[in-house]
Amino acid sequence: MYADDIKLYVAHNNDNTRDILVHDLKELEKWSLSNGLTISIEKCLAIYLGKNNTKKDYYINNNDVAKCNVARDLGVYIDDKLSFNYHIDSIIKKTYRQIYLILKIFKIRDLKNLVFIYKTYIRPHLEYATQVWSGALNTQNGTRLERVQKYYTRQIFRRCGLVPKTYKDRLTVCNIDELSRRRGLADLYMAYNIMNSQTSLNPNKYFIFARSKRKPFMLQNKRYKNVGKNNFFIRIINPWNKLPKEFLGIKTIKTFKNHLKKISLVCRLSGLRLILKKFFFSF
Repeated sequence: MYADDIKLYVAHNNDNTRDILVHDLKELEKWSLSNGLTISIEKCLAIYLGKNNTKKDYYINNNDVAKCNVARDLGVYIDDKLSFNYHIDSIIKKTYRQIYLILKIFKIRDLKNLVFIYKTYIRPHLEYATQVWSGALNTQNGTRLERVQKYYTRQIFRRCGLVPKTYKDRLTVCNIDELSRRRGLADLYMAYNIMNSQTSLNPNKYFIFARSKRKPFMLQNKRYKNVGKNNFFIRIINPWNKLPKEFLGIKTIKTFKNHLKKISLVCRLSGLRLILKKFFFSF
């Protein structure tokens, strides 16, 4: 028997809140002892958020919990500034290594197969859990991510002996979208799933629905501090509210995706804004 990926956290306003976390750690010690499980202290980390955080010490079984600036949680590197710069650096380096190995191993010169390889083995690394970190993207990091796809498409065009084209032309030929646009779509897909109870999240806990007969699923803006502007549940409000009301009656995520793909979207790299230019329906 084993347990993994346990997380405890507290909003540190005063010493009383710190005592709550200390108490929970003691309860965790008791639970692990009664269940015959050993806590691996060397894998335990404490990350502190906020510039005024006093960074109190925490202990498990009288062992000091190591402090860190970056922690990996379910494949995403979280830093103490919530900038996700370390995570972005990591996935960019990883995908470049994969591109090098794949182009070295696979000697094929068929564009269709090379695009399939990209979609299957490379792009997923650039898009894993984007709902968590894409809100923190600045222009520089957004450009760096897009540059990976630019590089790969340029390399496969050269390999296949095709006439060099602009990046947008290569995307059209390969039938793939810009990564920035796909991140915007991923946010909308997640919002749809949450609102239609396709996840374990309670939509009423994370969204405030406006009282609108015209658009019953229209979201109401929340008050937030500057640090919260990149939160998924904040940044998705404006893009979601810009969707035509016909979208809100769609019953399945598959149909929602199909109709959303018919819309020409212009997304800012930060993911904070989405402009609908044209849309076509075929109900």
